[in-house]
Amino acid sequence: MANRLPVDDLKQELLAWYLSSLKLSVIPNPVSPSDFDIGSPIVTSSEPDFHLPDGTPDDGKATPQPAEETESPSPTPPTPSESDQSPPVAQLSQDAESAKKLALVLDLDHTLVNAVPQPPTMPRYPDRVVEALGIDLHQTELPMQTGKEPHFVKLRPGVHEFLEALQPMYEFYIHTKATRVYLEYVMEALDPHNKGFFRSDNVFSRCDDMKHGSNENKDIRAVCSRPREEVIILDDKDKIWLDFQPNVIKCPPYKYMDQKLLQVVRALKLTSDWLKDGGQASGNPKPELDDASKNFDGYLPAMVRVFTDIHHRYCNALAEAAADGFVVDVKNIIDDTRKQTFKNCRIMLTGFNQNEASERAEMIEMYGGTVINNVEDGPTHLVCAKGGTAKCHLVAKAMKEESLKCKIVHPCWLDHGFATWKHPSEFIFEIGKFTADPRTGQYPVMDHFFVKYLADTHEKMEERAHRKRREATNANNATNQHQQEPPVSDV
Repeated sequence: MANRLPVDDLKQELLAWYLSSLKLSVIPNPVSPSDFDIGSPIVTSSEPDFHLPDGTPDDGKATPQPAEETESPSPTPPTPSESDQSPPVAQLSQDAESAKKLALVLDLDHTLVNAVPQPPTMPRYPDRVVEALGIDLHQTELPMQTGKEPHFVKLRPGVHEFLEALQPMYEFYIHTKATRVYLEYVMEALDPHNKGFFRSDNVFSRCDDMKHGSNENKDIRAVCSRPREEVIILDDKDKIWLDFQPNVIKCPPYKYMDQKLLQVVRALKLTSDWLKDGGQASGNPKPELDDASKNFDGYLPAMVRVFTDIHHRYCNALAEAAADGFVVDVKNIIDDTRKQTFKNCRIMLTGFNQNEASERAEMIEMYGGTVINNVEDGPTHLVCAKGGTAKCHLVAKAMKEESLKCKIVHPCWLDHGFATWKHPSEFIFEIGKFTADPRTGQYPVMDHFFVKYLADTHEKMEERAHRKRREATNANNATNQHQQEPPVSDV
């Protein structure tokens, strides 16, 4: 078994790759027009103008969940009328009312967790092996049509801290299209120390009520009777929430195990062998996932700040509206908070196909930015998926003539803002740090959290190196000063 490199060597090796592949310079110079591939051939054939679509069609497909125990989903029904609504399932608790808690309805799969079947050829490792891997991975058997089958359940990074931090401000609910067995298992994994994150009557699975569970859409009335003005929904899908879409915060889908299953299986094999050899007592370092397979998803830690801000603004709005008798609707606070991300940004897109451009344009508007198509409109940012386009040349020319001040960034810049609801650093995601394919001019698709991690690691190493240089300089100065002092003679 290959030994792991020391931590410092690993970071040096990682940063070496970062500097070579992203061309990160230790000198923080902005991208100049002369650096922006002005001599590349102009590509105009696939350069569309970007306009917001009237609406995005709902594909009507739900992610397959373990344990298919109900009939095949029926076509999407119309929104239930008032006479069709079921009686309230959950009542507002006294502590929620006294603490002005908002209701937070949570999805499970691809939002808080990622569950996948274990490969049929993989041996079933003891739980201590899975725990020793140290990535918040669980394994269980879930009932399927052919019987119980082993599954991996991976928790999204930071989920425990997310729930604990928001518990004083929010009353949690769960609405999942998975089975009750799966729901109860995940609830135990989310609350291993019994901190009371979830009440039994605040959770809903597809097995609980055929009326609300038989179709592929979700109805908040199945799990939560709180006024819709007090409800926030966190889900990786928004179109399935019928007429509650304005209350949905759509999160990036969490699909770590879908993408890294083979790497995790290999790491489990090495961990099992390491434990058989005696573990720490053997003197061999514990095997770990390689850096490319580690999970840098920082969505939930970022959303702690967002949800805290939303609750704070909601309470302030309640205090201001109390005298006037106005109703405070949390969906307006959600919308206003989200729009602060790219407020006052005039963003131009280049190098995207029509579908990608339309989707990103819609998101930019949702996050407070303005999408423009002409350099004459004065873009503040050019988001560049491909070099050598007509817009690249026009922006570079205007910057060279000093008639335009524009930041040229990788699409990761947008993705990071969409995920964190915070204006991202242009320096970290500036296009000069990324190497385009010399044949197509296309810039690589990157995980924005990984890019941010590499940049933060580089900054910390630079700070540490600067501190060591300063300490060495101070030590040399002290030594020289001591040597230059005349000796003290005895009287």
